Amino acid sequence: MIATRRTVKEYLNITTDTNNARIDQFIPVVEKHYLAIRNRDWDYDSNDDIEYPDLAEFTAAQMVGFLLKSTDFSTSGTYNNLKSENIGDYGYTRTETKDNVYGYPKWIIDSIDRFPGLK
Repeated sequence: MIATRRTVKEYLNITTDTNNARIDQFIPVVEKHYLAIRNRDWDYDSNDDIEYPDLAEFTAAQMVGFLLKSTDFSTSGTYNNLKSENIGDYGYTRTETKDNVYGYPKWIIDSIDRFPGLK
């Protein structure tokens, strides 16, 4: 796997076990998304072990963290990945950007080396 629960929790500074099951579910999803964004299969060494690119584990941890936040439901049952919200006099609206890939913000996926047209 591109990352383990232990490394994801270390990178994200998660000290509780509350989200362990969700982290375990997201890691294979993130690996598939990473490969799709990369547009190339993994490289292998002479022992047929995967040679993950530099920063792959860190980027995968960020992707897991993003999924944890964007799929978290508050106690009131509202989705935390809101496009707009008003609280008293304060309000904001977020717009979707074309820079999102597989739903991840550009600042997360920028470290993934992409290979056009190889798949």
